Amino acid sequence: MAGSPSPSDAPDVPSGDDVAVARAADDADPQPPPGPVPEPGPEPGLEPGLEAAPWGASLPWWSVDQGGGTGPQNVQDGTGPHAVPPPPNGTGPLPVAPQPPLPGAGPGERKPVPRLLLGAGVGALLVVVLLAGVLAFRSNGGKKTGSEITASKRRITAVAVAGGLRRDGTAQPVTSAAYPFVAAAVRAGGVPVSKDGAAVYADAPGGPLNVLFMGGTGAVGDPVAFLRTIRPPTFIAAQSTGPGKEGGRALCGSFAVLAEVHVYCAWATKDSYGVVASNIAVRAAANATNTTNTTNTVDAAGSPGTALDVTAAANQEIPVVADLMRRIRQDVEKPRR
Repeated sequence: MAGSPSPSDAPDVPSGDDVAVARAADDADPQPPPGPVPEPGPEPGLEPGLEAAPWGASLPWWSVDQGGGTGPQNVQDGTGPHAVPPPPNGTGPLPVAPQPPLPGAGPGERKPVPRLLLGAGVGALLVVVLLAGVLAFRSNGGKKTGSEITASKRRITAVAVAGGLRRDGTAQPVTSAAYPFVAAAVRAGGVPVSKDGAAVYADAPGGPLNVLFMGGTGAVGDPVAFLRTIRPPTFIAAQSTGPGKEGGRALCGSFAVLAEVHVYCAWATKDSYGVVASNIAVRAAANATNTTNTTNTVDAAGSPGTALDVTAAANQEIPVVADLMRRIRQDVEKPRR
């Protein structure tokens, strides 16, 4: 309608809720208006004009002064945390000393072999080696190398009669004149005499033929080298001779027995040997130019002028002893059955 006020010009009419609220406020006791807020004064103990610190009486955490507060304190000599030393004689943890490894095998390790088992294994190995050596010895026909004796195809036995001479049962080989020299030569050869391989042979008691025989079988090897080895220690001269139909090599020579000269002959094969040495000294005929000598013979101990005669007499006696050696060999050396 014309002349009616517009809604925007009309005064606001309070709603029912607003009216109730206003009435409740009017019924309440009136409150005095708040007075003015007093300005804060200085802290006790501070001089006028100084303001109190915002943290109060406590020292700040960066302060270097030692106050009585409970805040954090600065750390001397360093900026980081320090380990606290253990109290002396305390009950705190102690450093653990390194301990040796416990007995027993770790992962991937072998356990030690017991000594008894180890000894048994070594013993079994030795038995196997010995058995192999025995089998090799038998498969090789009983032969061994070096200084060991081999099984010979021959045997040496000093029979009762050899080379036309009889074995002297009253004379022991060790008591004969040639024995010390022949025995030393045989020991140098390294092949011992057979069990019954030594004897004294003679044509008659006190006769011109009396010889020592010593022989054996074994690893002789090279006959020529062996004959050189078994020469008597007082060897004088030697010459080769025939060994006989049994084969091998033979050598004859002379050697000194104190002031006398004796003759010997020896044979050798690869697996046997024998020595025949005269127990009677060589005697030479008197020098026809020596008019002062009234005897028919002189020995090597005679005057120096008879030395050549003794050597000549020994050379003449060697063929006799060599023939006797061959005849004795035929009787004392036999094939092994």
